[in-house]
Amino acid sequence: MRFSAHRSGLSDGEDESYDSLWSDSEEEEFPVNPSDSEETPESDEEDVDTPSASDREENGDTSRSRFSIDSFSQESETYARNRQSLLAHSSPGGHVSRSMGPKSSPVITTKRRMSADLEELQNVMNRMTLSHSQRYQQMMSQEHDYVHNQIEHIKTNEQKDLGQVQNRIKQMTERRRSLILDWRREEERKERERREREEAIRREEERKRLEEQRRLEQIQAEERRREEEKREAERKRLEEQKKAAEAKEKAKQEAIARAKKEAEVQAAEKAKAEEEARNTSAFTDFKKIEAEFARYKSKIADIKANVLGPVSADKTLKRYCFDAKRKIKPKLGQLTHSQSHLDQLQASLNQVLDDAKSYNNLAYQWLMNFFCKAVVSQAETEATVAPQAALPLALFTLNAVIAHPEMKEFLMARFVKKCPHIIGYASTVDTEEGRIRMGWKRSSDGKWEDDSQYSERVAGMVSVWAALTQINIPSNPIPMNEAWVFLARELNKDPKLTINSDFSAVGAWWDVSAQRFLDTYGKQGTKLLTLVWDEWTNAHRDKRFPAAARLRILGEEWAKNGVANKPLKPMER
Repeated sequence: MRFSAHRSGLSDGEDESYDSLWSDSEEEEFPVNPSDSEETPESDEEDVDTPSASDREENGDTSRSRFSIDSFSQESETYARNRQSLLAHSSPGGHVSRSMGPKSSPVITTKRRMSADLEELQNVMNRMTLSHSQRYQQMMSQEHDYVHNQIEHIKTNEQKDLGQVQNRIKQMTERRRSLILDWRREEERKERERREREEAIRREEERKRLEEQRRLEQIQAEERRREEEKREAERKRLEEQKKAAEAKEKAKQEAIARAKKEAEVQAAEKAKAEEEARNTSAFTDFKKIEAEFARYKSKIADIKANVLGPVSADKTLKRYCFDAKRKIKPKLGQLTHSQSHLDQLQASLNQVLDDAKSYNNLAYQWLMNFFCKAVVSQAETEATVAPQAALPLALFTLNAVIAHPEMKEFLMARFVKKCPHIIGYASTVDTEEGRIRMGWKRSSDGKWEDDSQYSERVAGMVSVWAALTQINIPSNPIPMNEAWVFLARELNKDPKLTINSDFSAVGAWWDVSAQRFLDTYGKQGTKLLTLVWDEWTNAHRDKRFPAAARLRILGEEWAKNGVANKPLKPMER
């Protein structure tokens, strides 16, 4: 590079000698570094190819930062261009002004320019040195940060790896401990099984020894037992022979006494029946019947006022009664011809009633009333369809009345309310009051039931009542003589008040009790039954009652076959 300066008025030779004097030596002595120029743009400084710490971290560059040779050369060239521009500005047009005072010698001028250039060059070099020093420090700081970050990253990874190794060691330790424990358990199990096998063998040997010992003892005991049994059997045989002889004699005596007693009872019943027949045939006291009907009607009113009312008012008592009611009601639907089953139901019913009697007298009366009402209700439905059902229901009811004598009054009141025929009561049915008295029912729409429906219900209730009278036990509270009174009152009833239901009632009674009645009253009974089916039905033949025609058929079959009715199915064990 040359410093080209021109002076005004110099010859061409002088200019050339000037140029040849300084230009080559100047370039050799002061190599130009273009980067020392003050006017070097910031973009030139940014051209230095120095990667940042973030770039090195991102790209994983681990090389050391250094100055780029190519970058330095570019800065030197830039400085040379700036220097030439500076010299050109100091002498416009590339020539020194000739109007600058007295002429100076070329050497002085050249020296001055060289001094100025050297000073300028020195300043540029100082600035470049400072700039490169700052850049070096910055790069060293970045390098330090990069190295520090790498070290921290390595430490983090080492800690992570160390934690994984520790976890692995812990897992291996736990696994080894688990294996050791499993091995110990297995060894213990094997040892325990070995001991158990040995113990089992020992116990089995002991069992066999004891069994053999017991077998021998049993053989000996069996021999002794057989000898003892032989002696005991002989002794018992002798005792049984003696007892059998005594029992035979006792049974003989009891049979004689029983036959004698039954003969006396039958004789007494016959005498009583004959007396009642004579009395009733001559006269029936209908006022007495009215009084009896009024008494039972009053009993119903008394039950409503003094039993049902107070129980309904007492919540505790009412709850107790309803709980007991739920125990009683199913039993009526479970009745069969099994005597053992009937005994079970009877015991359960008596227990409920006994508990109520101990608990509260009102509760006891309430439950007796409910039971009797349920019996009558079941009689008017089931016995109508199946008369054979009358016997289990009658036995169940009779046993309850015998166990609880107070119940008879409740039962008869309920019977008479719905079926006053059993006491011989009669009333006209042409009026509302008369039908209510005779137990007629209204349907849901308020209409009265027809005569056939009423007669069927009456027949069902009389069937159960008749079954009650024909049960032959000494303590029967509704004995057979009640049936004689029933028939006598029906026969002596005012013909104007006799209706179809009267014949239905007597026909239902005939189906259940006619033969038993004949067995009890003999000839007198025969006379009364003949009067019933023959003369009584004939007396009302103009009314053409269907029930009267059926009753006459029953009587004709009896007269023809000698059997009044088929016996009820007996109870089974």
